[in-house]
Amino acid sequence: MDRARSGGNGRTDDHFWYDDYSYEGSVKGIKHKLKVDVWRRDNDGNFPQDTVEKNFRVYQPIVISGIKPSTWEKPTVTGVSGYNELSRHYFDGTDIIMDGYVYAYNATDNICEMSAWFRHSNFATGWRQEHSAPTEDIGPDPEGKGIKRTYGPYYTDSSILNYHVGRPIGEEEEITLNVHIHLDADGNGTTDTWHGIDGFDNTFDKNDNP
Repeated sequence: MDRARSGGNGRTDDHFWYDDYSYEGSVKGIKHKLKVDVWRRDNDGNFPQDTVEKNFRVYQPIVISGIKPSTWEKPTVTGVSGYNELSRHYFDGTDIIMDGYVYAYNATDNICEMSAWFRHSNFATGWRQEHSAPTEDIGPDPEGKGIKRTYGPYYTDSSILNYHVGRPIGEEEEITLNVHIHLDADGNGTTDTWHGIDGFDNTFDKNDNP
């Protein structure tokens, strides 16, 4: 908690007091509660108090982005700027949902082919769903500024990348799922890739119920 604040609107006798937090987030969403105490002056000059509480989650995406640098192992790169975001991987009470997208920008003089795919897997049961995004050629444009293409924002389809649970997660139950978003750029005689090497594993339990 950073500090607590109080205040009013400057025109009435209404006042409030609330805690000012820096809320931590994660790709699964971290639960928080905001509590606001409100005092209102009534006709008798008293200040009865009302308390309002709000439960919410804060999400923090996982992002892999930028222009790939050359190395001694891979001295040639495409020069494309790629953006790979796993926005959320969360349980809504019925499905565990993978939500993410990719984006690419080519400011080079090379014609590059972009491709991407999204995968949601349960290694314990062998369940897997995968969705491939359209393949597109990008750059250069007639003005030499490059052409940008986006594969999204891409949001999951319940029949493709949502893992169906159909009920709240039980007291002793754990469900571990792997999410993998993969973006490739082919051009300039090489391939650049933006992804988590083995994807990202998340384990869901009763604490992830809405």
